[in-house]
Amino acid sequence: MISITMYGAEWCPDCLRAKAFLEENKIDFTFINLDLDKSAAAEVERLNQGKRMIPTIIIGDQTYTNPDNAVLASVL
Repeated sequence: MISITMYGAEWCPDCLRAKAFLEENKIDFTFINLDLDKSAAAEVERLNQGKRMIPTIIIGDQTYTNPDNAVLASVL
């Protein structure tokens, strides 16, 4: 099984869209809320070459920054 981790925030419309897509498709993932886990912001910046862009989704060993639902569907 592939590990999926999503970094995001509850106020972010793209995060809510991606989170809903994963949930609706019954895909198991870990959600890390940047508003609740302050150290997560540093990880997002590391993954995105210094930019704090969400949602950042790690699927296996590949990082996707703000992927649309079509990208998520094709990867998963």
